[in-house]
Amino acid sequence: MGITVKIDEASFGNIVKKLEAVADYDKKKFLDNMGMDALRLSNEAFKTKTDPNDGSKWEESQASITRGKGNTTLVDSSILMGSIDYISNTTSGSVEVGTNIQYGKQHQTGEAGSGKNRYDVVRRRFLGVPPTFAEQQAEEIIRALRL
Repeated sequence: MGITVKIDEASFGNIVKKLEAVADYDKKKFLDNMGMDALRLSNEAFKTKTDPNDGSKWEESQASITRGKGNTTLVDSSILMGSIDYISNTTSGSVEVGTNIQYGKQHQTGEAGSGKNRYDVVRRRFLGVPPTFAEQQAEEIIRALRL
């Protein structure tokens, strides 16, 4: 099992009400745009080695340091990065962005080593959005519809 981050109407606040007041509002398109932008933020996180939620830098992995090929933290094979996708649901008014890669959760949340895995996995969040994300999305749509 991988991990997902859910962005739902509860996190939008009054934004949906503002959008519904605009005649050309398309909920599916709004949610898909949010999903695509959240996906873009995750891809940028892998490239810039930063947390998409707050912009903090990831700690470089020991494997990356040992290889000496530059910072390849979480992108050595690009399998995890390539697995990120989103699903929008107009019924629940939500978007889920995530991965089906099992070890994705370990990297997203961090994990203390145990059993066969005797080393700690440092938290390096690659899923998520900044606190103002939904509001920025809505304002862009409102601005575009008013043009």
